[in-house]
Amino acid sequence: MEAKRVGELQSRYRSKGHYSLLNDHDYVGEYRDGQMHGHGTYTFASGEQYEGEWRDGDHYVGEWRDNKQNGQGTLFTADGFQFIGEWKDDSPDGKCAFIKPDGEKEVAVIRDFQIIEEE
Repeated sequence: MEAKRVGELQSRYRSKGHYSLLNDHDYVGEYRDGQMHGHGTYTFASGEQYEGEWRDGDHYVGEWRDNKQNGQGTLFTADGFQFIGEWKDDSPDGKCAFIKPDGEKEVAVIRDFQIIEEE
């Protein structure tokens, strides 16, 4: 079985559609430059869903203020990293857990995606 995409092309770089992934996950929503971007719903093989806003394949679950990531939240990146902790103006700000794609976890003080102090 191969992954397949069904949808409409709105311009050369923007589209809407349904993308079935090889791992029995599905995404229905907006794309930009071939990545999940805009509003969409991601369904995991377990049936659990995340519905929300995507940016260049990344998604954030947490608190927002002034249309920015502010407060407690988690960023899941398209390349498999997670940043869990406090956010200020779309950047990690303070003590955060950083989980790598291989599952290795680090805890550090992070500002603007830079480690300030490791714990």
